[in-house]
Amino acid sequence: MRFIRLFFAICLLAAPTAVATTIGPPVRITCPHCGEIKYISSIISGNTFGGKFWSDTRYITPMLPSPSAIQHCPHCDGYFFYDEAEKAIVHTDDESIREEVRQNQFGDLSFAQMDEAYSFLGAMELTETQNAVRLREWLLAFNDVFSARNAEERQSVSNELAVRFAEVVAAMLVNEEIPDVLKAELCRETGLFDECIAIARKIVLDDGDEALVARQIMKHAMANDSEVFLINPY
Repeated sequence: MRFIRLFFAICLLAAPTAVATTIGPPVRITCPHCGEIKYISSIISGNTFGGKFWSDTRYITPMLPSPSAIQHCPHCDGYFFYDEAEKAIVHTDDESIREEVRQNQFGDLSFAQMDEAYSFLGAMELTETQNAVRLREWLLAFNDVFSARNAEERQSVSNELAVRFAEVVAAMLVNEEIPDVLKAELCRETGLFDECIAIARKIVLDDGDEALVARQIMKHAMANDSEVFLINPY
């Protein structure tokens, strides 16, 4: 998943700008399963002000939202990858389309939907990259609800979900498209602190774009801390 490497570099170097968020025209997406159409929003311009970068690679930018990597089709109840769907910008005054866009926003899924997407897509023949997206999106959605990222409303993890979390982590650790810095984080989140430190130490020695993140992950691992945390960009 090469985009994660670029993602780290952008997140660490991005600075707030004075550009206001400007909503663009609707995006028409064709479901690859049933051929039906849904509409979501687009952004013409925005900024990274107030952005939060978490150790599990979740980057939250309220003023610069992006489409969900996995989309739900309301017609056939299937799930598909946004980047691989047929898309088109639509300039229209049709109020029904604009209302659908207001309802869909950027197609973000609830955790329950992401869990369904995990199983739905898992039943298909996926490339290594597609599977990396599927696994990472599930992990981020899980942490949105069940981790320190949701400190005030954090939910308890059922035995069934704990098993699935372990399954996802194990699959990510052997997926070649998952970067080492995220693998270090996964080891830390599952309490494999020595393994985390060993991976992170190699990244720090390379002193690349991910070294800053790796140093912070290693520091938390040395303190036996398995919770996701906000990355300090400095």
